[in-house]
Amino acid sequence: MRRWATLLYDDGRVRRVLCYLDILHARTLARLAAARAQSRTGGRPTVMDADKLAANQARRTKGESSTQIHPSTGCVPGQRLLP
Repeated sequence: MRRWATLLYDDGRVRRVLCYLDILHARTLARLAAARAQSRTGGRPTVMDADKLAANQARRTKGESSTQIHPSTGCVPGQRLLP
């Protein structure tokens, strides 16, 4: 949804412009798309590699709870172990 602001000038002219937040949003999306095209992604690094994830999934299927698994993984309780 685009938000428009109406500017009224002293000489009677009227101009509609996009709100600044919409412009920021559009620029941010463009920059993220450009970074993605260059194979750059942002965000925090992953906590679990594929080996740790497979080991934890095996422990979950054996019936261990996440509170039993968390201390051995180095993850903080509350982080999701399974995707």
